[in-house]
Amino acid sequence: MRTTGLLLTLWSLTGALAAQQSGLGRWKVRAALVLDNLEVRPVPLHAFRLVGRPDSALTIRGRTGLDGTAEGEAPTGSYLLISDAPARAGGVAYSWSVPIAIKAGGSVQIELTNVNATFDSTIVTDLTRTGRRLEDAVTAYRRIRRGVFRVESGAGHGSGFLVDSVAGLVITNAHVVANQAEASVVLDSVTRVAGSILARSEPRDVAVIRVAPSVVANRPALPLAEPRATAALVEPGERVFAIGYPLDQEQTLTTGIVSSIRSGAIISDVNINPGNSGGPMLNYSGVVVGINTFASVPERGPGIAGAVVATEIWPVLEGARVAMATSSTPAATLLPTMPLTSYSLDDLRSHADTVARGRLEEYAGHTIGPFEIALQSPVAVYLTQRAYDEEVSRDRRRREQQAGIDSATRYSGLKEIRDWYRFASHLLTPVVMINVSPKIGETTGSVLGRVFAGARRATYKYQGDVSRVRIYRNGVPWLPIRGGTQPVEQYVDNQWVSLKDVANFGLYVMSPLLFAPDTLGTPPSIVVEVFDLKQENKPRCLELPRRTVAYTWNDFLPYLRVNHPDLPPVQASANLKPEKFGRSILRNDSVLTTSPRRDWRTLWPDCDDLAY
Repeated sequence: MRTTGLLLTLWSLTGALAAQQSGLGRWKVRAALVLDNLEVRPVPLHAFRLVGRPDSALTIRGRTGLDGTAEGEAPTGSYLLISDAPARAGGVAYSWSVPIAIKAGGSVQIELTNVNATFDSTIVTDLTRTGRRLEDAVTAYRRIRRGVFRVESGAGHGSGFLVDSVAGLVITNAHVVANQAEASVVLDSVTRVAGSILARSEPRDVAVIRVAPSVVANRPALPLAEPRATAALVEPGERVFAIGYPLDQEQTLTTGIVSSIRSGAIISDVNINPGNSGGPMLNYSGVVVGINTFASVPERGPGIAGAVVATEIWPVLEGARVAMATSSTPAATLLPTMPLTSYSLDDLRSHADTVARGRLEEYAGHTIGPFEIALQSPVAVYLTQRAYDEEVSRDRRRREQQAGIDSATRYSGLKEIRDWYRFASHLLTPVVMINVSPKIGETTGSVLGRVFAGARRATYKYQGDVSRVRIYRNGVPWLPIRGGTQPVEQYVDNQWVSLKDVANFGLYVMSPLLFAPDTLGTPPSIVVEVFDLKQENKPRCLELPRRTVAYTWNDFLPYLRVNHPDLPPVQASANLKPEKFGRSILRNDSVLTTSPRRDWRTLWPDCDDLAY
């Protein structure tokens, strides 16, 4: 009997008075299969999550019982009901990501069918029922994909994979966590947790990260190939596949053929890009034979990829097991994650067209001692590209106008920005990136030498070196979604200038809710605290101008009206001072101070001053 669809019905029971007073609402889930003869059959043990929007740290897990139902309570607000794993029926895989609004004592009824099910590249129809052969790689990928993660460390990221779900051990490359004392592991689109680096070997380029075992208890540990004297891990010509998080992409599968086996490395034509590092290379049985590590890409041709052989993992893994005895287990607390939706290009363009030409100055040029702070958002990036386009095409537009060329066919670099950018860049991702850059300046000795000794060449150095950054909203620390520090090298050596130095830059991805005003439009106080490697015990503190805070929030209103209708669409006013901040539009928003310049000696005693 072939299954024609899957029905998942969600409804809320009317809450009691106590639930209304506590801000809770009840929910109940019933999952059932609808068969050819219209028989409704319960779907047991279907795991799902209610993920808070936009606060993804608020997550409620549920699982249907043997009768296909589950119920519980949740705080009032907006959620996404997300399936932990697809429900399969008749060779078809169904998964859902559906918005739900829960009100205190209220009720909601939502029906989910195969018509509004979510399908993605990781949910594959069983092709064997159509007579087409399903590759072994697809079968293995389905089985193990939930054991491959994104690893974030500093300002960069790589990939990693689970090898021990009981201990919570994840393998990655050592260079993915280079120069970093900690990392975070993104298990899926709404689950990110802290990880501790238990062991690493720079020569082998292998590192072991530990996460809380409870967060990976239901995820598959990938089997590692063991060294054998009588058999090779792989053979030239054997097909292999790689899983990882390349570039700005979500989890990606690529396949290829082993080209050769070197001492300690597997060379193949598998497509590997930055971000794949640390992910597994597997044979078609689903056994890890290597760690995707490097690629050699010529100017012409596809290039080759290299993977550290799996046998290099075992000594580092044993060292990690020893280190577990003296290390604490990382917390299972969920950390902020990237938004699940994108800024509409039409909304972005419409809003940007209303913004004054001089607005760009509000996002950059904020100085704090030896550092400069700049904010980057979808609107700020679009305005930057618009300003560039207007500058370089000014003469061209004049010629086109004189020639009578139709406006639809005139040149514009902005036409190259398209909807598919959300798959290829962060332009349409609704976040704010805070960049902290050390200034470059001429050394005192160089200035004296040129003034008094007639030297012609000037010597420059980085004036600061970012150690870490903390960001506060009304005195309360806010965690970034991503980010950290990354070293940047400079080498300039000519007859006029000498610049030979390396320093850390800081990049921190923040939720736009950091800038949310109160119900009257008063912007919050945002303080950036920067620690300098050159003076670690003397951080610098800067309160962002209220105009910058207000404009940044207002730039996201078109996105928030569509994707977060539960938030009041309050426009922030640059004329209102943060000292007057009252009732926040955010749920459970805490306030320590609305006047940092009055309280900075208490909240940030190590800062010499609080710049504005």
